[in-house]
Amino acid sequence: RGLSLFEIAEQIGISNVIAGQMEGELCSLDTFVTNDCDVKFITMDDTEGKKMLRRTAIFLLTYAVKKAMPAGIQRLGGNMQSAFCISTDFILPVKMQITDKDLENIQRQLDTVLEKDTKITAKKMAYYNALHTLTQEGEYHQIQQLELNDDGGPLATYMLDNYFDLDSGLLLQDIRLIKQMKVLHAETAPTRCRIYAEIMV
Repeated sequence: RGLSLFEIAEQIGISNVIAGQMEGELCSLDTFVTNDCDVKFITMDDTEGKKMLRRTAIFLLTYAVKKAMPAGIQRLGGNMQSAFCISTDFILPVKMQITDKDLENIQRQLDTVLEKDTKITAKKMAYYNALHTLTQEGEYHQIQQLELNDDGGPLATYMLDNYFDLDSGLLLQDIRLIKQMKVLHAETAPTRCRIYAEIMV
């Protein structure tokens, strides 16, 4: 079966590895190497490692918002604001506003997930299963993106509890590298909201 990238990194004594590249393609550490190929290891000091950290933080912030807020909000996507600041955007139901209480609840959800030994799971999901779940959750913007950009085949997703996100780039499956996230503030407009958070590693 070969060795995983994680096992290879351990054997040759490379520390702080978070991902690898095989023949130039970014892949997770549980990927197995079964034949001769060019392998490069990615650490938090690399540009791609920092991007992975921020993508993971966006995933966790979006997860926390969806857990903390009532049904009806739709996720639009995340943004990398700076090295350690990210944001995520949502469509809000008409007349809904984000309150300080909401931000406190989001922070509580973030604290809870970061305190646990949580792993984000990479998983292939059948197209129609993803479509059914997004429809149940009222994620109509995500459905539009799915229908525009996919051919109906299995989808690469990342999952945490019952929340899943369509693959938008490799994430840290082990989130212990993120020590803490702090919700900063929210910017709101009619039916739109952007929530900012700071990453601490």
